[in-house]
Amino acid sequence: MNADQFYTEIKSLKPQLEDFNDYSLEFAQGYIDDMYIEPWSEPYGCRPENPVLDLIGRYDVSSLCIQVFEFFKPDDVGENEKYIYFGNKECSPLAIEKATGQIVEMNPDEESIICYMARNQSCFLDFLVALETLNQQRMFHGMTDGERDEELRKLLPILGGDEYVHGIEDL
Repeated sequence: MNADQFYTEIKSLKPQLEDFNDYSLEFAQGYIDDMYIEPWSEPYGCRPENPVLDLIGRYDVSSLCIQVFEFFKPDDVGENEKYIYFGNKECSPLAIEKATGQIVEMNPDEESIICYMARNQSCFLDFLVALETLNQQRMFHGMTDGERDEELRKLLPILGGDEYVHGIEDL
């Protein structure tokens, strides 16, 4: 998935207030606010060979929160010789490992990998769309925790296979 496809998919998934029949207005508005994604009036750069970085540079995803995943603003993206840091999974930094192109969850206190999240940037964006779809199925269609866990495991091929299971175990 590229940045434009991600934008289109997330925009199409953004729920409306009337979808939240069983939830408070405050929760509903907060959820909708967390789905904010819009093109920058002046893009920070186009990097189609790096879908996550292209997304951050061309679209304001700094308020977008898909479950526990968030993106940085373009000016907050950082890098060193091994990693490009682009967001967070809860309190842990997310990065692109330069040597492999894999998405990794980093230890926030040191430069060590907690787990590998996705085979590449495109797979990671595909996963986020699938995860948001799953979240909404659970919220709006009464999916049980067991059904959700089963469906979550079915997303492993999107990430790149069973080797990425550690990245979703705590979701």
